[in-house]
Amino acid sequence: DVRAARLAGAKELPPHHITMDEWYELFVNPEERHLVNVPATFHSGMHFCTVIGHNLMAELWHVVFNTAPGKEIPAVASSDSEGNITILRIQPGEKEMEENWVHTLFIINGTRHLVTKASEWDPLYLTVHPGIPMLEGNCVVRSLGYLGTYTAELRALIDLSEDSEP
Repeated sequence: DVRAARLAGAKELPPHHITMDEWYELFVNPEERHLVNVPATFHSGMHFCTVIGHNLMAELWHVVFNTAPGKEIPAVASSDSEGNITILRIQPGEKEMEENWVHTLFIINGTRHLVTKASEWDPLYLTVHPGIPMLEGNCVVRSLGYLGTYTAELRALIDLSEDSEP
């Protein structure tokens, strides 16, 4: 039950039906959380989902704010006039730069951005969220790491919580 989880210091899971912008924001700017004790037994499926989801997001917060950014990755950026969409073209070259970047958290111009999509025709063309208004031309990107595991685990916990009895 959520009450037991809250008493232990856990915050509730995000709602199941949130916008994609709200979903991405959970990972770009995670709320500060600290680990809570995991009980030996849980009162319900919802209790399990809330405690484990809280600790998952606490771990994410720690990773985002305590991980040194990776080395500089040269890129070229293009945005629409309102900054709704920013497309990066990662410059090819080094072996590790030719991986799938979707769900990687980047620092671009001092702010965090999540890669949400890679082009089907060239996986080095990336869409990031949030967009950056009027960003055009060469820029430097630094990676804070791959967050795909967090996104998948949180989605699974939210789905499981929807199926759990209160």
